[in-house]
Amino acid sequence: MCRFTGTSAVSWEEFETHFNNDRLYGQWSDALSKATLLRHLSGDALSTYTSADANIKAGTCNDALDFLRAIFQRPNDPSHYEAELTSLRQSVAESAQAFEVRVRNLISKAYPLVPSDARDSLAKRLFLDRLNDRGIALEVKKFQPNSLHAARTQVQLFADLQKHPSSAPPPSAGATANPPPSTQNITRLLSDHRADISRLQRDHERHVSDICHQFKESLYTTPYAGPPPTQDVRGNPPLQQAPANGPQSNAQPSSKPNNGRCYICQSTQHWKDRCPYKYPAPVFPGNGGRPA
Repeated sequence: MCRFTGTSAVSWEEFETHFNNDRLYGQWSDALSKATLLRHLSGDALSTYTSADANIKAGTCNDALDFLRAIFQRPNDPSHYEAELTSLRQSVAESAQAFEVRVRNLISKAYPLVPSDARDSLAKRLFLDRLNDRGIALEVKKFQPNSLHAARTQVQLFADLQKHPSSAPPPSAGATANPPPSTQNITRLLSDHRADISRLQRDHERHVSDICHQFKESLYTTPYAGPPPTQDVRGNPPLQQAPANGPQSNAQPSSKPNNGRCYICQSTQHWKDRCPYKYPAPVFPGNGGRPA
């Protein structure tokens, strides 16, 4: 039997239930029951019993239990537990199963008169809302578990899949011979998600490889010089265009007949009187002269 100190994680309700079960099972006498009770008290609980009245110390085992229960038992007012529900959170080192038990017990104490199905629904919602891992909680809510136990089972399955990312099922997956449909849907969803991630990664690597190959080809390939100069149908030499940085003409292309040609530069875009090579361009200081 566990020891009761009054400040440890063991509550008075747990200790008293355990003590009464052992007392009934062993059919202890009153003297043996009182001696066993005192032997399992320590810390604040033992010092509290030491400060009790003489009639309690000299009384029966039930007198000692009533005295300790009045001091260490938590109040039965449901509002006390409702206030505790507002600050309920899963601790860092607490497992999903331990958190499920804590939520179930707290809901039962806060709402003792509510039907069991309503308490289970409220406990399920509170369990998912107060989980530390918000990602797992959102994924489990998508499958809409029908009970608190089903929600805890799916949370544990997601946690095992995160710890074992390989395609092999985690150890907890084979715990039941016929897993529920929601568990099968979760496994199928995660498998499809891993396949999509692998396919996107391969496509991305292939795309990056193509870009690198095109870039290397552009570095070692001669730039395109444009089409060769065309020759006129009448056998005239190839047409020569005025250089881009040379003098420009102000003549409009539409002012020259279609079959006309400048006799200076052989261009069809202006008259010979307006040829930029006929008249020298003005020379500006600092820019140097331009070809006439």
